[in-house]
Amino acid sequence: MRKSRAMSALQYGWAAVLVVFTLFPFYWMLVSALRGSDNVLTSRLTPGPFTLEGFVNLMDVTPFPTYLTNSMIVSLSLTALTIVIVTPIAYALSKMRGRLGRALGFSVLLGYMVPEVLLMIPIFVILVRVNLDNSLAGLVVGLLSVTMPLGLWLMTGFMKTIPPALEEAARIDGASWTEIFWYVILPLARPGILTVGIFSFIIGWTDYLFALTMIRSEELKTLPVGLSTLYGKFDSSWSEIMAGAVVVSIPAIILVAATARHFVGGLSQGATKG
Repeated sequence: MRKSRAMSALQYGWAAVLVVFTLFPFYWMLVSALRGSDNVLTSRLTPGPFTLEGFVNLMDVTPFPTYLTNSMIVSLSLTALTIVIVTPIAYALSKMRGRLGRALGFSVLLGYMVPEVLLMIPIFVILVRVNLDNSLAGLVVGLLSVTMPLGLWLMTGFMKTIPPALEEAARIDGASWTEIFWYVILPLARPGILTVGIFSFIIGWTDYLFALTMIRSEELKTLPVGLSTLYGKFDSSWSEIMAGAVVVSIPAIILVAATARHFVGGLSQGATKG
């Protein structure tokens, strides 16, 4: 009994340490954003004095609203395209058996394992040749090389968990392949689609390397790149930089928190069968 209590106390204590270690950077970022430029570099861990100066200057003095709009366009477009492209392909891959199916599945996993740094230059050269460089559309196309392998790997694993008996029953009732996919497969694959969508949105929202490489115009920069240019450009005001970091973090936190149950379920099923 004593050993059980000691083990539980140890587990809870370790969990508390992990929570503090994980949340402290966001806490410090939020506190620094609310302190203002005069107190932002103080070493006090307690918050205050509070001011919205950093957020006001961020929106009024810097091009942050433009960066925010560009990131939203890229993230939503990337999410929609990834889901539309990946879902039918994953369904087809889940039905393949034998060496061809294993080879295609391995190639998808291999594509996911290739570092995006190695993909940027050849993708950039292709985009230049088709006149899509320095554009949000070109950035979305480049990021598809990251989201599609990951989405295919997760979605294919999730599709394999759908019982074939449901498709056979629908086929016996006279449903076509299109109707089976639309009315049977897609509703059952909703957690997997949600998981792929969250991953795609976060990748588009937080990407720095692709945006830094492919975007040159100031009016087309996304949040991570635009936020990095604030350092030294507007007197290196850490209050505005921290306020921008808070704004960047909020959408991803809200998205994951609102869909946590479906997200974890879809991730575990896709990773297990993938």
